[in-house]
Amino acid sequence: MIRQTIIHSLEGNHLHDIAVFLAERLLSERRNPSVRLWGPQSRDDFRAHSDFPGLPDIVFTHDHHTYVVEMETHPSKRMFSKKLQQFWRCGITDVIVVPLNLFKNVNNWKSLETQIEEWLP
Repeated sequence: MIRQTIIHSLEGNHLHDIAVFLAERLLSERRNPSVRLWGPQSRDDFRAHSDFPGLPDIVFTHDHHTYVVEMETHPSKRMFSKKLQQFWRCGITDVIVVPLNLFKNVNNWKSLETQIEEWLP
């Protein structure tokens, strides 16, 4: 197998950063059909949204559907509403907010990976 490159930007606290990386890795390992992770330049298009600009943690296309994934350490109803306004638009199948505060055993990265995988479509 050819090595795959994932461009990962450091952001947020350690839990957030590791959760994003684990999700990127899980998604990049999917086959039949494979997943196309959007790179930083492709995700940068979301900053142009005039009312609610923002940069999503992960955007990926899988089986003709495109998803936005946001890892949130302290999610709230207000934050969830804001994320939908920022990232829901034509061509996006779903905006998935992963509430990291609900995860157990966050000092065990394998357990964290398993819990993240349950949230991904």
